Amino acid sequence: MRILIAEDDVDSRMVLHKSLEAAGHVVDAAVNGQDALERARKMPPDLIISDILMPVMDGYKFCFEVKNDQALKRIPFVFYTATYVDLEDERLAIGLGASRYILKPVAPDEFLHLIDQVVREAQAKTIAVPDETIEDPLNLFRMYDASLTRKLYEKSMEMELYRLIFDNSTEAVAIVDKDGLVFRLNPAHSRLLGYTAAELQGKSPTIYLAEDTGMAIKTVLSHTVTAEGEGFAITKAGRRIAVEYSIFPIRHEPGEISAYVWILRDITTRKDAEKQRRLFQTLIDCSRDAILIIDPQTARFIDVNNWACDKIGYGHDEFLQKSVLDLDPAMDSMEKWQAHVARLKIDGTMMLETMFRCADGTEFPVEVSIVYTETEDGDYLMKVARNITERQELTAQLLQSQKMEAVGRLAGGVAHDFNNLLSVIMGYTEIALTRFAPSEPVVSELQQIEVAGAKAANLVRQLLLFGRKQQLLMTAVDLPHAIDELWKMLHRVIGEDIRLTLDLADDSWLIEGDSGNIDQVIMNLAVNARDAMPEGGVLSIKTENVMIDEQYCRHHPEARPGRFVCLAVSDSGTGMNEELLAHIFEPFYTTKETGKGTGLGLSVVYGIVKSHKGWVTVASEPGQGATFRLYLPVVTSLPG
Repeated sequence: MRILIAEDDVDSRMVLHKSLEAAGHVVDAAVNGQDALERARKMPPDLIISDILMPVMDGYKFCFEVKNDQALKRIPFVFYTATYVDLEDERLAIGLGASRYILKPVAPDEFLHLIDQVVREAQAKTIAVPDETIEDPLNLFRMYDASLTRKLYEKSMEMELYRLIFDNSTEAVAIVDKDGLVFRLNPAHSRLLGYTAAELQGKSPTIYLAEDTGMAIKTVLSHTVTAEGEGFAITKAGRRIAVEYSIFPIRHEPGEISAYVWILRDITTRKDAEKQRRLFQTLIDCSRDAILIIDPQTARFIDVNNWACDKIGYGHDEFLQKSVLDLDPAMDSMEKWQAHVARLKIDGTMMLETMFRCADGTEFPVEVSIVYTETEDGDYLMKVARNITERQELTAQLLQSQKMEAVGRLAGGVAHDFNNLLSVIMGYTEIALTRFAPSEPVVSELQQIEVAGAKAANLVRQLLLFGRKQQLLMTAVDLPHAIDELWKMLHRVIGEDIRLTLDLADDSWLIEGDSGNIDQVIMNLAVNARDAMPEGGVLSIKTENVMIDEQYCRHHPEARPGRFVCLAVSDSGTGMNEELLAHIFEPFYTTKETGKGTGLGLSVVYGIVKSHKGWVTVASEPGQGATFRLYLPVVTSLPG
């Protein structure tokens, strides 16, 4: 069947055209009633489908002309409209002789079904096509005038609504002609950019866009008729603002572009917020602490920063599949977690120390600061966790140093007083020996007292060294030279089963030291190394110049910045565990059998080094030997 359609809207006309063609009909399309009437008179169709509201000639007039044309009046006429939806409109259409009155929108299948009905009725000649119109012409014209007046009123109200929307829109809107020149602006446009409508009339909107934004829009519009994106505009006052733009065409028949609509949205606040969010996220990700956001109900992680992922060993997505119970060994049940959350909800904040378990099973201590936050989106826990391994180590070092200081003061004080008592004992013993002949039995007993007193005096001397109560004779000491001088004695001390290797700096700085005490330090360390290698091994002595900086001092509380000579004494012996390392410098602490050591050898080393304003570090593991590093300050009068 050959069908003529009259539809002014290009999209609706195209859809209708394609749908009817797909159903097997031959379709001719007109853009208004006048165009359709001329086409019908040239080649009468089998069926007419017409919109009502159209320019030049509307659907009602088109239907009237068809039904009053002897050559056309028996052609079935179907109205298809979305504008005229009142009962009076349908009565007018039927009165004009229409066969069907279909309201938009209707599903394509249902529409084609209705058209098929009309086609079948037309073919069977059962369709209602009256010879005369149902209503008298005068009544029809009155109905037409009433309908037209009503629609004009509705359209005027619709246009007023559009005007109100245009004028009250919070988005800046400009209507630009097809040549790209502004001919209308809404108030929001003037408020945003500061230009009045008169100032922009007849000018391109690109004059208030940043150069790169304007070029980007021109490039897009040279290939297509729409453009969307983000860029920058420059206000009349010269302020640069971030904007989001949308540009689309307004078309008139027959599909030609008559104007463009430019819409600008101020997104400066959003951009600033995004910038702040990115900066905040960067700060979070650059933090040296683990930052975690947790669902208090499930204990699952909602978000974590990069540090948490890197140090704990989970990828970000993998981390979000975990819960606090996977991370904190102390939080081993949901009951314990819920009790923890209940306390936290009351207090609001909490700080505690616990352990974190890494992906590989290792654990490290953390200090955790927790905040309970209630928002419109829900409740959250936010966990800044700081690795305190280093702090605990430094605290332990500081406590150890403080303990050794206290023990040193105690030992020095006791040794000083004991030395005074010992002097009295030794003095009276010596006097008593002069009063008896050597052959008398009491003499041998007094001599035993004298020998014991000498041993006690040696212990007192060592305690005084540990407690830094002994007067030192400080001179400039060449440490490599001092070690060379002790070479033969060292060989005799360590025995033949131990190989001695030396690595002494040729350009060693001079240290401020008591040469006798320095010799004793070297000998005590050699003896300690020998005892750690009962089956033989290697004893290595090395000296080197070192510069100590602030970073090193942050990890070693006893250290201070400056120039030092490091004396390193290493052995390949049995080594020591952490428990032994914590006590090796304490006086009278020894792992040797009773009678085979006083436990003062390393205490003396510690005391002498401290009295020289230096410090000692020890590195050792069971079966891996030990290395003692002594840091001794350089003579201060040396040139920089």
